[in-house]
Amino acid sequence: MLLTGKLERLTRNANTSEAVQELEEEINALRRLLKCNVCHTRQKDVIITKCWHMFCKQCIAKNLEARHRKCPGCGHQFGQADVKQFFFT
Repeated sequence: MLLTGKLERLTRNANTSEAVQELEEEINALRRLLKCNVCHTRQKDVIITKCWHMFCKQCIAKNLEARHRKCPGCGHQFGQADVKQFFFT
């Protein structure tokens, strides 16, 4: 994984365990940003184009199936056409 490789490279160059701990905290924070804000388990992979909030496909599909068509993040109304898949590169 890219983040793990970065940690390994920086760990080799770090002189203190404090620097390593700081890097691990940064990596964990970045990993949390990638997780869905609803289920907190799956990676974000769809975006609601009306408000630009990102969630996992399964959580948004549940919203649409239940006819609860409001963004879990801000409450903005959306429809199936407003949900687009995306990929982190």
